[in-house]
Amino acid sequence: MIWLFLACLLPGRPGAAQPAPPDSLAHPDFGRWPRRTQLRLADQWPTAARLPVAERLASRPALPTKVRAHLWMTVGRYYFYQEQPSRALSSMLRAQQVLNPAADSALRSEVAAELSYAYTMTNQLDPARRWGEAAARLAGGSARLFQQARAYDMLAMVAGKTHDLRRQRQYLEQVVRICRQQRAWLSLVIGLHNLAEFALAQHDLPLARACLDSMRPAAVRQHPVPVYPSVSATDLTQVCINLTAGRLQLAEGRPAAALRILQPSIADARRVGNKRVECDFLTPAITALSQLGRYREALAYQQRFTKLSSLAFDENARRQAQELDAVYATRQREQQLARQRQHIQQLQARTQAREATLRQRTLLLGAVLLGAVLLLVAVVVWLRARHLLATATATLNMRQRLAADLHDEVGTLLTRVSLQAELLGAEQPAHSPAVERLLTNSRTAARTMRDVVWGLDPQADNTTSLLDRMRDFLQQSTAPTGLEAELLTEGWPDDEVLPQLLRQQVYLVFREAVTNAVKHARGASYVRARLRREPGQLQLTIDDDGQPAVRPATDGLGLRSILRRAESLGGRLTAGPRPEGGFRVQLEVPLG
Repeated sequence: MIWLFLACLLPGRPGAAQPAPPDSLAHPDFGRWPRRTQLRLADQWPTAARLPVAERLASRPALPTKVRAHLWMTVGRYYFYQEQPSRALSSMLRAQQVLNPAADSALRSEVAAELSYAYTMTNQLDPARRWGEAAARLAGGSARLFQQARAYDMLAMVAGKTHDLRRQRQYLEQVVRICRQQRAWLSLVIGLHNLAEFALAQHDLPLARACLDSMRPAAVRQHPVPVYPSVSATDLTQVCINLTAGRLQLAEGRPAAALRILQPSIADARRVGNKRVECDFLTPAITALSQLGRYREALAYQQRFTKLSSLAFDENARRQAQELDAVYATRQREQQLARQRQHIQQLQARTQAREATLRQRTLLLGAVLLGAVLLLVAVVVWLRARHLLATATATLNMRQRLAADLHDEVGTLLTRVSLQAELLGAEQPAHSPAVERLLTNSRTAARTMRDVVWGLDPQADNTTSLLDRMRDFLQQSTAPTGLEAELLTEGWPDDEVLPQLLRQQVYLVFREAVTNAVKHARGASYVRARLRREPGQLQLTIDDDGQPAVRPATDGLGLRSILRRAESLGGRLTAGPRPEGGFRVQLEVPLG
C-alpha cells in the first residue's frame, strides 16, 4: 500500500520546500541567519553528503529549539527513504527530546506522527499507537486538520498490522474526509487509494469502485510538484489510479482489461527504474495473465518479479547490516553516556550529601544563635519588667507616704485651725465677717486636703471608692440648697481597678460640674449624674433643669479647667443647654 506518509515526507505540505544551494547548511553564518531562512533550509531534502552537516547542526544547543527539531526530522525522513527505520526512529526520538512541553503543539504533533510511523516500521505497535493518538490530540494551528489526517493515517497502518479492520476503515475514511475538506488533492488521491486497497482486501467492490471514481477528478486538480526525489505528484497520482483500476478490474473478473492498464504502467516503471512500483504492478499482472492462459508471459513476469525481489532483498539486507552497525555504535555510545550519567549522578549524590550536612550544621548554628538571641531578649524583658515593677512599687509607696503625711500633718493642722476659728467666733460678742471668712476658708482647705489625700491613696484606685466619693460630694453640695440629687451607674462592676490619673481627673470634672450646677443653675429642682461604661469608653453626664447664666458657659474658669482635664485624658467634653431645658455637661473618655 502507498501510504499518505510518503506524500508528506517533506514537512508541512507537498512541494513546500524550495531548492537551495547544497552547501547552505554548512555555511559558517547559518546560526546568525533569520529563523525563517533556517527553517526553510532545515526542511530541505538532505543528500548523503549533507546528512552529516544536518546531524552536526541539530546537535548544537545554540540553535533555536524549533530549528534543531526540524533538522532531526529531516535526517529521520532521509533514513525512512533509505529504508533504515531504526536510525530514523533514533533521529525522531532526538527531535522529540529537543522539544519542551511548552513548544508549539503543531510541531509536537508532527514529531509524534513521525514517531508513530517509525515505530510501525520497526513493528513496535503499542508505542506506534500511542504516538499516533498523541499526534491527533496535539494537532493545532492553521494546519490542524492536515496534521490530524497524518495522525489517522498512521493509526490506520497500526490497525492494519493488528488486523483491527473496523478501526482501520474508520481511520482511512477520516483521512479521506479531511483531505477532501482541505482540498489536498494529492493526499486525497493517496487516501482514496489506501481505502480502495482495504476494500479490495475485504471484497467490497462497490466501495473500491467509488474510491476509484473519486480519484480521477482529484488527480486532475493536483499540481505537478515534486513529492520526494525522482517522484512527482503527477507520477504518484497516476500510479495510484492505475494500480487501483487494474486490481479492481481483476477483482471484477476482467483480466484482459486489467492487463491493458497494468502493462503500460509496468513499462513506465521499468523505464524510470522504479523497482518498487514495478513489483506492485507485476503482482496483479501475473494473476491476470494466469487467468487468461498466457503462461509464458506470466512466467516472464514472475522471473522478473523474483529478480527484483532478490535485488530488493539483497539491498535490504545490506541496509539492515548498515543499520545494525549504526545501532550497535549508537548502543555503545548510549552505554558510555549511561556510565557517564551514573558517574555524574554519584558525584551529584555526594555533593547533595555534603550540602545536606552543611545545611544541618547551618541550621544548628542558626538555632543556637536564635536561642541565644531569645535568651537575651528574655533577660532584657525580665530586667525591664523588674524595673517597671520596682518603679510601680516605689510609686505606690511614695503615694502612701504622701497621703499619710498629708493626712497626719497638714490635715491635723487644718482641723486645728478650723476648731480655733469656731472657738474665736463663739467668743466674739458680735458677728465678725473676718472670723466668718477664716472659718469658711479653713473648712474649704480641710475638704480640699481630703480630696488630695484621696487622690494619692493607692487603696482608693477602684470603682467603689470613686462612686462613694462622688455620692458624698453630691449630697454635701446639694443638701444646703434643697436640690434633688441622684447618681446613676451602669456597666461598672464592684472593686474594678482604675488608674490613679483617670480616677482623680474624672472625680475633679464631676466635682466642678456639680459645683457649677449648684451655683449657677437658677430655679433648678434637681441635679442628676450618670456614670456609664460602654465598650472601650467611659461616659460621665451631669444634668440639671435650671436656667443657665447669662454669660456663656464656656467662658467660665471652672469649665475651662475641666476642658483641660478632659484633654489630659484624651477624651472629649461638651457643655451647653439641653433641648428640653436645663444644662448638660458630658465627658467621654476612651478606656485602653
